[in-house]
Amino acid sequence: MLALLLGIFAVLLLLGVPISFSMAIASAVFFVVGDYSLIQFAQRIVAGVDSFTILAIPFFMLSGAIMGKGGVSKKILRFVNVLVGRIRGSLAVTGIISCALFGAICGSAPATAVAVGGIIMPEMLEKNYKRSFTATCFGVAGGLGLLIPPSLVMVFIGSTGNISIGDLFMAGIVPGIVLCVLLCIWAIWQSRKFNYGITENMRMERPSGKEVWQAFVGAILPLTTPLFILGSIMSGIATPTESAVISVVWSIFLSMVIYREVSPKEMVKIFLEAASGTAGVTGVMAAASAFGYALAIEKVPEAISRFFLQYVTNQWTFFAIVFVIIFLLGCVTEAVSIIVICLPIFLPIATSMGIDPLHFGIFMTMALTMGTITPPVGLSMISAGKVIGVRIEETFPEILHCILIETVMCVLIVLFPIMCTWVYSL
Repeated sequence: MLALLLGIFAVLLLLGVPISFSMAIASAVFFVVGDYSLIQFAQRIVAGVDSFTILAIPFFMLSGAIMGKGGVSKKILRFVNVLVGRIRGSLAVTGIISCALFGAICGSAPATAVAVGGIIMPEMLEKNYKRSFTATCFGVAGGLGLLIPPSLVMVFIGSTGNISIGDLFMAGIVPGIVLCVLLCIWAIWQSRKFNYGITENMRMERPSGKEVWQAFVGAILPLTTPLFILGSIMSGIATPTESAVISVVWSIFLSMVIYREVSPKEMVKIFLEAASGTAGVTGVMAAASAFGYALAIEKVPEAISRFFLQYVTNQWTFFAIVFVIIFLLGCVTEAVSIIVICLPIFLPIATSMGIDPLHFGIFMTMALTMGTITPPVGLSMISAGKVIGVRIEETFPEILHCILIETVMCVLIVLFPIMCTWVYSL
């Protein structure tokens, strides 16, 4: 029965069937052939999305979509460029930092890559940046939105693993900043090595205090969005779902009242696009719930747990095996399905080994971040490439550099758990 379940799933994926339908069909066949009640199948489908916490997902997606169309990314780009415009490779560094800041508002890797990259990537090409390097910068930087709160992936992990989403948001701040710094260092090194941006005005005068202040004032309202979200959660004023609603109201206010870059007609279109995106995500979650239940019937989680408890004697080996599994799965499937299937298996093993659930949750988030850039299903990299017409296979060797950087980041998270727990402990 297990071979039937996995075999149908693999065949459907190879035929190009969307992963939500592949998991749902494989699970349905499993229930029919195994003579299980189809009512159980329907119940698992519904249970996969029947959660108040999961309601945060459509609202965060809607907030990010509104911010992306409402002129927010332009304000953030101007502010960051004033600060780092004198550095060699300043456009690349500006893009990476802007993705980190916008990701803190949006929470979605592909949306961040497109919203920020769509503005600055054409300018980078004019400034002598290599096309593949440009696409890689924003494809990888888009993934910062998964680590820096609020993060949709953290919402999935928190709701699936029964971990406090607010605590996960706090735990992701330091790793997100460290990864952003590492990517900026890489961008500067590449720019110096290959003379990217040589037509930029590298001798521009240091910006005056007035210019910095004006740029800051222009960006201050968008930058307060994460403070609204995190502050409302940590103060106990709102749940993560309610804070997501706050972010939607705030983003509508900024886009329609303050910046006036979104008309009522465009807002309706944004709502429809966000609803469509939400349907795709929740469809994967519903199907993954039924698929995971089928695996549980076949006692796959128990078998994996026995293997780890019998043969894996330390935390480092456990982290290494989990990293390899998530990395390989991230190459062929989406983060949501990986979380719903793998987290219920690995989290109990991690806690039995004395690993803090917050620590493991951030480690898994970082490992899943790599899936946004690894071919063939690196959605963030594909989205960035579409903006300037670069296929994901054309981003070598730059993409290999970034995979190495993110692997190092995973190692740092394993070696220094305080990176994940320090802010929360305050």
